[in-house]
Amino acid sequence: MQSFSTIIEGIEYQKGSFTTQVVTTTGSYRKVGLLLRPLFPTVGVRKYRVLDYGAGIGLGTIALQGALGQKFVVDSYEPAADRSQIKVTYNSSDQLIAPYDAIVCLNVLNVLELRIRSAVVRNILELLGPKGYAFIGVRKWAGDVNSVAPETSSFGKEDKSIWLMKKTKAGPVKVFQKGFDGLELVEYITKIAGEGYDVRRVSGIAGNSVLVTKQAVTPDKKK
Repeated sequence: MQSFSTIIEGIEYQKGSFTTQVVTTTGSYRKVGLLLRPLFPTVGVRKYRVLDYGAGIGLGTIALQGALGQKFVVDSYEPAADRSQIKVTYNSSDQLIAPYDAIVCLNVLNVLELRIRSAVVRNILELLGPKGYAFIGVRKWAGDVNSVAPETSSFGKEDKSIWLMKKTKAGPVKVFQKGFDGLELVEYITKIAGEGYDVRRVSGIAGNSVLVTKQAVTPDKKK
């Protein structure tokens, strides 16, 4: 059986997915930080652990820390750490230490094909502690992913997905994109999460976003 790190970090045919983060996503990170901050009590001496899952170039990690404040410690996980403009906390999923009070994953799932995407979602949920929150944001299909010039893209096997050619310093790379419209992301995450998690759509932060809340005691631990 393949380990999770083998699945997510050994995807040679999806290396182009590591080229997608841009500076403009920092605004979304700040909004996520402002959303999460009031969900945690300010009393007590313990600092809350937050993970930027798929940190990309790292600017979002900085923006998230700034919005959350000193009561929070934001770690970063990025497999392609050589691209980062900051020193990432972890460059392998094997290094991640649960539990986290909150996990933020922006514009990561939309660049991963279904098998890898689902593995990432399961990993995020497993890393959450009791009463933990996961904010997951992806790109929309309508008006976003589907607007890519047809001469540089081709449809993927999955509904609302494409492969596009992107220019880099090392030459053109093939990049996958999957768009999510309406309640599609809510339904997808809910199916994977199962009982013990509340999944709600959040508007006004990223293209299509959800806030996942983990129950204090999951059903399988009540016995």
